Amino acid sequence: MQTKCTLARVYAEEFSSNRDLSRLETFFVRTLGVPSCTWEDIVEEIRSCKTRSNKIQNCNTRRHIIWVRVQELYRCLLDMRLIGISARDLK
Repeated sequence: MQTKCTLARVYAEEFSSNRDLSRLETFFVRTLGVPSCTWEDIVEEIRSCKTRSNKIQNCNTRRHIIWVRVQELYRCLLDMRLIGISARDLK
């Protein structure tokens, strides 16, 4: 179970044009009031995944699924190009 996900990544593969994706973003943000994902949200999700992974015993498949999720979250952080944020704040 995920606590949060980035909608742009979920829907980017489904829409062939940036124009359509932009319209969907407007719908989520302005119409539905879904806030933009921040680096703090992503770090919180990584922590949540690590906590869940530590609770799982003897199930490598579920741990692998969580690991793949954590990798995706780190890619999200990389895509954000976090200039000026110290590594200490990301811990």
